[in-house]
Amino acid sequence: MSLVILATNWSTATSVCDWIGVTCGSRHQRVTTLNLFAMNLSGILPPHVGNLSFLAMLRLKNNSFHGSLPIELANLRRLKYLNLANNNFNVEIPSSLCSLSKLEVLSLYGNNLQGQIPVAIVNLSRLRWLFLVDNQLSGSIPSSIFSISSLTEVLVSFNRLTGSMPSIQLNISSLERIDLTSNNLTGHIPLNMFDYLPKLKGLYLSQNQFSGRIPMGLFKCQELEELSSSWNYLEGNIPGEIGNLTMLGGLQVMGLKPGEVHNKYLFHNTPPRLNPVAIAVIWMSFGILLMETITRKKPTNEIFNGEMNQKYWVKRSLQSALIEVVDTNLLNDGERQYSTATRDCALSILQLALECSEEVPEERTDMKEVAAKLKKIKAKFLKDTNWNRRAS
Repeated sequence: MSLVILATNWSTATSVCDWIGVTCGSRHQRVTTLNLFAMNLSGILPPHVGNLSFLAMLRLKNNSFHGSLPIELANLRRLKYLNLANNNFNVEIPSSLCSLSKLEVLSLYGNNLQGQIPVAIVNLSRLRWLFLVDNQLSGSIPSSIFSISSLTEVLVSFNRLTGSMPSIQLNISSLERIDLTSNNLTGHIPLNMFDYLPKLKGLYLSQNQFSGRIPMGLFKCQELEELSSSWNYLEGNIPGEIGNLTMLGGLQVMGLKPGEVHNKYLFHNTPPRLNPVAIAVIWMSFGILLMETITRKKPTNEIFNGEMNQKYWVKRSLQSALIEVVDTNLLNDGERQYSTATRDCALSILQLALECSEEVPEERTDMKEVAAKLKKIKAKFLKDTNWNRRAS
């Protein structure tokens, strides 16, 4: 339908400035915005878009463009907002994009982009939002990213990034969220990292291979609202200083993988000053983490809006459409026995996740019972797949 609208509306009989998705400046009548969000467009992105020299916003999110990002995009010297999310671009991020000195938003999430994050990204000195989630990016995170003092959010989760956490040597008072979830990052978290992040509100490190202890400087970030570090190799006690985080409403620090216990945090002595709100949401946060792990969709995914939140979506689909919510990578296996066992395991975990995330705290399954149920689910899965026999 969107293509039909464009075919009839984009006509030489009318001014370009009257076309759907096009906005022109009042002074020069030159195109300043091209917004073709969810227009069901496909094919390659034409290089001619680089001729729109007055363009400040390019929004082509939620289409089916593929191939490469044309180097002609570097000609858009006035561009402040570039959103090509949820397409099928499948090449490296061209370094030429890093010459767009006025760019404030770079959103390329939900593609199949490969290669490394360009080191030249440091040239985007006005960049505020960097969204590279859910691609196939590899290599290390350039430390130059954290030399951009204007940053507000850096989201690079669900990629194949390796190496260590970049050190931060510059006070970034605007930086609020860092999301490194589900990569292959290793090593210790730099000791002085949080000395330069006074406004940090969200830190997401789950599903990596970080080791050592979380630096004490984190507990000076008094605006922190969410902390997720589960499924790593972190260790140590949860210190009493966590009570300084009076804004903390989401806490995920423990996680299980088959045959392994990740994050050796000790909970048997609850820190005396721990925010009661944080205690109340640990159970719910763990349930959300389980749902996110099985579905590979965060609660902030744009398919969730209004009443259709993550919990309602999972609950509605459990009985009749489980395959719609489970990450297809978990179910794609040539052996029928293994696929059935995986499906049953995913169903059990999602049911447990719903029990953990009941709205009324008193109705949530406590963590001792959760751990016991997870062990039973694991044992059944290993039995159903003859795992022990395979391993021998």
